[in-house]
Amino acid sequence: MTTTPRVTILLPCRNEEHHIARCIDSLLATSYPHDRLELLVIDGRSDDRTRDVVASYGDSHPWIRVLDNPARIVPAALNLGVRAASGDVILRVDAHALYPPSYIARL
Repeated sequence: MTTTPRVTILLPCRNEEHHIARCIDSLLATSYPHDRLELLVIDGRSDDRTRDVVASYGDSHPWIRVLDNPARIVPAALNLGVRAASGDVILRVDAHALYPPSYIARL
């Protein structure tokens, strides 16, 4: 019997109000089972509406969470995300990218 691994997606960001929704929408369109996913958006204390945009997704998708990155740099964000991850596999993505539906499953 093959078990589908839980995947934690780490998305470090800061001031990505204009890009984050499209990125998250592309991840939501994944063919990978949503009940096997966790999306951790690690925000470097954005000065724009990035956190509000991400929080609006968390209301309807409980597997999406925002973590605070007071250091505001990507290496610190990734360390925070790895420590908070509950998945069997960790995947790092970028806020300016869009991901095809088969991306996670193919990896």
